[in-house]
Amino acid sequence: MVHEPLLHIMPRTHQVAIIGFSRFELETLVTYFRLTTSSQPGHTSYRLVRSMRSSELILVDTDLPKALNAVQAAGRASDCICIGRARGFGNALAYLPRPIDALRVKRVLDQLIDRHSDTHAQVHPDLIELPRHRPGRRLQ
Repeated sequence: MVHEPLLHIMPRTHQVAIIGFSRFELETLVTYFRLTTSSQPGHTSYRLVRSMRSSELILVDTDLPKALNAVQAAGRASDCICIGRARGFGNALAYLPRPIDALRVKRVLDQLIDRHSDTHAQVHPDLIELPRHRPGRRLQ
């Protein structure tokens, strides 16, 4: 019996740091990526994390100088997808304008991961978790 490699059978989950952004933008992205996560074989999914150390790629708010400084100080400018009106880094992987389009962000991530498919993320304790919504209750 021939077995396929485990990496081709299991879904691939990649960690993406998210640096900056308003609470609304953060919640929108986290919710979108949570809803599009699939356990289908070969499906690529993403976990948004707070730490650049545990991430493969970084979404950075280029309109927030503090976010740009943090990425630059970590030496991770070349791992960034810059989102905003400001251009960000000259060596960033991609640039996306505001308003944020979560589907477009996912498509860019998919293209970048396809190009760099030799790295795989692990589950990390600093995942960004939003409260689960229960019908009849307001999110806080």
